[in-house]
Amino acid sequence: MIKRIGIVCSYPIPEGMAATTRIMAYSKGIVQQGAKVDVFSYVPSGESFSSSYNNEGFFQGVFYCYPFRRKRLKNRFLHKAESIYSIALTLRAIRRRNYQEPYEAIIISNDNPFILYCFSKFAKSIGTKSIFIFDEYPIPIRKYLKNNISYLKTLGYKFTLKNVDGYITMTQNLANFYCKLKPKPFFLVSSITDIDRFTKTPELPASKKKRITYMGNMELSKDNVDNIIRAFAFLASKRDDIELYLYGNPTPQDKKYLINLSKTLRVESKVFFGFAEFNKVPDLLANSQILVSSQPKTKRAEGGFPTKLGEYLATGVPVLLTNVGEISKFVKHKEHVFFSNPEDPEDFANELQWILANYSFAKEVGSRGKEVVLKKYSHITAGKGILNFIKYLNQKDA
Repeated sequence: MIKRIGIVCSYPIPEGMAATTRIMAYSKGIVQQGAKVDVFSYVPSGESFSSSYNNEGFFQGVFYCYPFRRKRLKNRFLHKAESIYSIALTLRAIRRRNYQEPYEAIIISNDNPFILYCFSKFAKSIGTKSIFIFDEYPIPIRKYLKNNISYLKTLGYKFTLKNVDGYITMTQNLANFYCKLKPKPFFLVSSITDIDRFTKTPELPASKKKRITYMGNMELSKDNVDNIIRAFAFLASKRDDIELYLYGNPTPQDKKYLINLSKTLRVESKVFFGFAEFNKVPDLLANSQILVSSQPKTKRAEGGFPTKLGEYLATGVPVLLTNVGEISKFVKHKEHVFFSNPEDPEDFANELQWILANYSFAKEVGSRGKEVVLKKYSHITAGKGILNFIKYLNQKDA
């Protein structure tokens, strides 16, 4: 039986955006199988997501720790220095806790070759396995929408990944990408949803308006929310009983663009922007009539799998999203979700209209989508799978 694993990341913990939510979900699933989990964030990430938490503590049975501190220095020129210092403190903290009770694997949730090298090499020095977990292609594919990485970065990954013992991936495309650089055993877990968060969702005050809701980071290179607004404008010109709620943490430039777009399309009075606190996410989703997501057809989308999809489905609310990447391998159109063509706001609007016109059927589709998440993509299933993968890696080299 696996007794203890460590996880290293650079995200806000224990609350944050999609990456944090995934980490805490599968960590909780592992804990529920009887193992201990320590999550270390080596980057001071500010207090915008979890200002009420200490530098270390327990969250739903998972130990979390900022070995340096949570709050960033105000001087942005010192951020690199504080990150490097924090990495050193993280290595020291892992070594100390490993001395108390050995780790059987260190999961590295960061695709920076230098970080991968530091922590995978360190894992070898304390006699444990290192596992690289990834959910997107590396920079420059995910940030600049390139089709590949540079020759130098390729060499960096080939050198670094020698020390890694295995991969955990969200899609087959990502597994193929990294295995081409350095073949390793891998475990595929597409969606990870803490289903406990969606068991009880109180109703919001009743409204005559039908709520269409998007929730995500609102990064336009990843989620083209403008496609949703354009589709909504098509539909809003035909009916006045709908409202669009957009929850996320966009850059000021992206938010300004989206606000101006809603004004240009004359729907600013029906489009609402906000940020959803972690504990309010289930209620806001469950009390919507339709949940939406839109991604363009890019190399980045080809490798990713939206975390929000699992949370959307867990509510049982009808879900509409663009058919990109590997999503259609796991859920089917009009069986679990509704698909629209990517980068086609008119088609997206037509699907929205069809769902509203056939809402009883749409709710049945939503219910089947929820069953899929509960059976296949819960935090419990992910926790069991990851533990079994670690056992396999340990037995393989025994």
